[in-house]
Amino acid sequence: MNDEKKVSIHQKATLGNRWVWNAFNRDFIHNPAHDWAKEKLNTPLCRIDSKEVSARLKNSWIKQGLIEDKRQEFKGWHKFTISESVWINIMSRLRRFNLSLAQIKKVRECLMFCADECSLSDMPYLDFFIVQAMLGTVVQLAVTHTGEAFFITTFQVAELKQKGEFYDYISIDLNSIVNIFFDKLDTNYQKVVELSELEEKAIDSVRY
Repeated sequence: MNDEKKVSIHQKATLGNRWVWNAFNRDFIHNPAHDWAKEKLNTPLCRIDSKEVSARLKNSWIKQGLIEDKRQEFKGWHKFTISESVWINIMSRLRRFNLSLAQIKKVRECLMFCADECSLSDMPYLDFFIVQAMLGTVVQLAVTHTGEAFFITTFQVAELKQKGEFYDYISIDLNSIVNIFFDKLDTNYQKVVELSELEEKAIDSVRY
């Protein structure tokens, strides 16, 4: 991985796979051909049902810096992007596990990984895995007791267990959240093909 200094030890669990890193960093972040996917996820389309998250709670999260208030002159109804709506659902689930607001703020910072390189997305790390979940990859958001957060797939769970590099974490099912907004999304984005280290070495031996 070329940008290791930016990647937390936990994010390496996902991005340490070279194929996933290339799909995220080279293709999703820096390839203009995929800007439409980022624009789709970051266009205000959604209102959050007050039964799910009350107006009072939304305003509290805005004050805490967990959600941005993007309303014109801070007036009118809150309208959120799909990415923000997924994030709000993630926060609601994390609160059920009694995570503090400070821990949740740290989760948000993790999901903003590479945001300084991606003008179209506030949380590109989240957006990339939203797309993967839409395409049928089973994705979990793993959150440690410190608030460090990283996405992990079923494939990678098995691989990390085999390596003895497994962490205790709270698991949030990203697919079930993404399915809530699936009717607002459509994409031809190419699914990441995940390969084990052995498969990577076999391909490299042929390539080089």
